[in-house]
Amino acid sequence: MKKEIIYCSTVCSEKYYRDVYVKNNCFPGQQEQKYHRLIVEGLSVCNDIDTVVLSMPPFIKNSGIVTDVSEEVDNSVNYQYLTCKYKNTIQKIIIQMTQILRVARKIVF
Repeated sequence: MKKEIIYCSTVCSEKYYRDVYVKNNCFPGQQEQKYHRLIVEGLSVCNDIDTVVLSMPPFIKNSGIVTDVSEEVDNSVNYQYLTCKYKNTIQKIIIQMTQILRVARKIVF
């Protein structure tokens, strides 16, 4: 029976980072991205573990970068993204509730 690890972070796949940030000449938290990406890719190497990343990719204020990618698989890691154009208080609450519901749904089912 495969176990599933749910990793909540601001990490995004290398492809997503390259396509969204590098093309737009924005480099949010490169060290942080690499650190967390290496952890989740290391976990996904185990044959009996499925790694799911629930992520809110770094948001750069006034950059105009908005993506519609909601889910992708890269290096055996399933990335599920929450997107938000602006981070005001109400949207932060909505993001947190969405994260909680996604985790709860994964645990229950």
